[in-house]
Amino acid sequence: MRGVHFQPVSYFGRYPKVPSDEMRITLPELIREIEKQAGVGPDCFKFSHCDHPMCGFHGDFVVMPDGLMSLTKEQPKQNTCCCSSQMDKTPGSASAVEKNRNFVARRWLRRDDNCQNDDVTSLDGFLSRLRTHGLTITAMAFQDAYNVDIERLRN
Repeated sequence: MRGVHFQPVSYFGRYPKVPSDEMRITLPELIREIEKQAGVGPDCFKFSHCDHPMCGFHGDFVVMPDGLMSLTKEQPKQNTCCCSSQMDKTPGSASAVEKNRNFVARRWLRRDDNCQNDDVTSLDGFLSRLRTHGLTITAMAFQDAYNVDIERLRN
């Protein structure tokens, strides 16, 4: 398994009554539940730089023998994310969208998970573990007619 993507429920279509708040989960609530179950804190997740911060989050990890090790590091906000209309102007270089697709393709590439990489005391051992035991956790929340947020739509 290379990753887990969470998609909190959105209500589309016809419903006989407005869904109650108890029937929903917010992204902060989801992060708290992941923290309880996986032992990784909210500082291991970063909200999207492409969208409104309440629309999604991501975290990159290595599955270590004693639990998850976070690789997510806050980067200064730049207008070069996958959603940006601004492209790299260097001739022959990949666009931001292409760079994002290539990153995801490398992260989700099938590898031989049967090899045992428990010796992570050396750089080579750790890099081997990273290649075979990388894990991405992401989430994206959609708005529906019952929870529309005009401020988020403006962004």
